[in-house]
Amino acid sequence: MTNSALYVRVSVPVTHQLAQVAAGRMDLHWQFDNVRSHAAGVLLVQEAGGIVTDIEGKPWELAGESYLAAAPGVHGAALEVLSAWAVG
Repeated sequence: MTNSALYVRVSVPVTHQLAQVAAGRMDLHWQFDNVRSHAAGVLLVQEAGGIVTDIEGKPWELAGESYLAAAPGVHGAALEVLSAWAVG
């Protein structure tokens, strides 16, 4: 993802990053580990109109291993980048 991104930001807690996506201040958040504790932030994104899926594009589940939370306009493109990374 970093090879395809203009800017990568890492901070904690993750719910803050998800709130930034929900508010439209960040385009997306990709989480690839420890996703169970992020349910509240994921709900914020979904309620704000964002899209949250696993990296295969399936709806996110609490038992999943990863997720992509993004604005509708960038979700598809980000999913393509992540899918290529996961496969290859």
